[in-house]
Amino acid sequence: MSNWLFSGLLLLVFGCRETEPVYRPPLLDAMQLARAQAEAEVDLRRSLGGRVRYHSELRTVAQADSLSVVLPAASTPGAALERLLLRYPTLFGSQFSSQIEQVAVLTERDGARHITMRQVHNDVIVWGSSLTGHLDSAGKLRRIHAHMVPLMSWPTDVTMPRYSPEEARQEALRLLAMELPQVSPTTSVPKLYYFPAARKLSLVYRIELSGQDGDLPLRQAWFLSALDLSVRAREELVVASDVPMAMSGRGMGALGELRELSITQRGDSYSLEDLRRGTQRTTLTKPLERLPGRTVTSPRPDGWEVPHAVSVHAHLASLWDYFALTHQRFGWDGAGHGLTAVIHGEVRTPALPVALFDGQRLLLGAGAPPQILPAGAALDVVAHEYGHALIRASAELAAEGESGAIDEGLANLWACLIEQAVTPKDANWTVGESIYRPVQGTAALADLEDPSHTQQARVRSEQISAMDGNSARVSLSLLDRSLRRFNAGFVGHAGYLIAQRIGPAKTAAILYRTVTLYLHRYADADDLADGMVAAAQDLFGPKDEAVTATRVVWQTVGVSGFLL
Repeated sequence: MSNWLFSGLLLLVFGCRETEPVYRPPLLDAMQLARAQAEAEVDLRRSLGGRVRYHSELRTVAQADSLSVVLPAASTPGAALERLLLRYPTLFGSQFSSQIEQVAVLTERDGARHITMRQVHNDVIVWGSSLTGHLDSAGKLRRIHAHMVPLMSWPTDVTMPRYSPEEARQEALRLLAMELPQVSPTTSVPKLYYFPAARKLSLVYRIELSGQDGDLPLRQAWFLSALDLSVRAREELVVASDVPMAMSGRGMGALGELRELSITQRGDSYSLEDLRRGTQRTTLTKPLERLPGRTVTSPRPDGWEVPHAVSVHAHLASLWDYFALTHQRFGWDGAGHGLTAVIHGEVRTPALPVALFDGQRLLLGAGAPPQILPAGAALDVVAHEYGHALIRASAELAAEGESGAIDEGLANLWACLIEQAVTPKDANWTVGESIYRPVQGTAALADLEDPSHTQQARVRSEQISAMDGNSARVSLSLLDRSLRRFNAGFVGHAGYLIAQRIGPAKTAAILYRTVTLYLHRYADADDLADGMVAAAQDLFGPKDEAVTATRVVWQTVGVSGFLL
């Protein structure tokens, strides 16, 4: 093949992919980056005003607030925002337009827009990268929230994969089989990403593995190096469910209460399916039965034989109605979809988690009577897991580290705020006190007024110590979940303190806006505090008591790094 023809083929294959010059400047070291950022920040403050906070690990801007930037009317807001970001590459992580990709634009009723972007490096998405520019109804850029990698400073281990997607998939299956030989998993198609960690970018395949381990669903994302197939990271996820004349029924709940129910009729059979609320349904599973089990049915609309299922189904309807009426959110995901709640019909040995959310379903244990009653009997416990579902659908908070603690704390806060709105006469600031009845004294799974009262971690660790054999994974899951709730106490306590100053309704409004607009996958405590202050300003104005209360409370609980 002649040289000119070979060159022409290369141009056809690669020429359209690179819109910027092929030349890439050398990487900056930490000192050079810091110096360049200092100069860029001076120019940003002089030109745009505002205040800046950096991410502690990435050292790029985590938030720029109090901006008043008029974006050029001649271009789209997304393109104008991109040019602004490229003006300050060391602050926002990207040097070239090929390194920024617009993901979504959310437009509010008043015309305010929220433009979300992510990073792309060598035509590969940078995992976890996110930047959202918040524009007011006049089109002015007011603030930026970001989690962006400094691409001009972090090296990459490889630019082309040395292993194929199928080789990565087979290796993930092999590793899972070594760890959990009893599981027969399925996998997603491996996708390439750059994974940022330890101040470098690793080219990885992300592979989702799904299956069932005993009574519990299994769904994990594995990040395998495209260089040597080593495991760079793992994330816990989980699986899905299925589908079906709407009518009303009633039944006796797990605590002896009579509940009105929204049910479905098929011929002479009735089921706990709620066609009025996104086809929410309640299912029952027996030991080792494949999840999600079978939808609870009855030959009469008022003849339900499973009190636990009655309680859960009634709570799901209350939660749907709360979010629809109070926050105009329809369904846990905001897209009109109802949740499937799976209840365990029998007490299991070893004991299963009190409750969990697996990504698309709620699983509610039968408990361990008399100390722990069925989980779904308590509105606040079901609301806690529903809170996880909303957070997953909106902010996609990671389940590990500080983001995981925030996820747990916010779920506790949702549980109590919802109880204050739905059952105000019986409401308090504890979670699960109606089902958790230890031998000595009384306790709760979480206490927002005084987090030190939460007994779950101690009790659960005692239960786990008596387990063995195949209960290992369940045990670790219980302990990890318990400790995470315990460490998340400061989040719920902060929410409690805010509610004491401005009331539960305002606090819930701030929380909802924060979760749905201002948090990202790896948000930390500073991000949460900043987000709640920003949400309070948006909802009530910058001088409202809610803003002051939110700032003061976060300082009280020890989070003082947010913008003042």
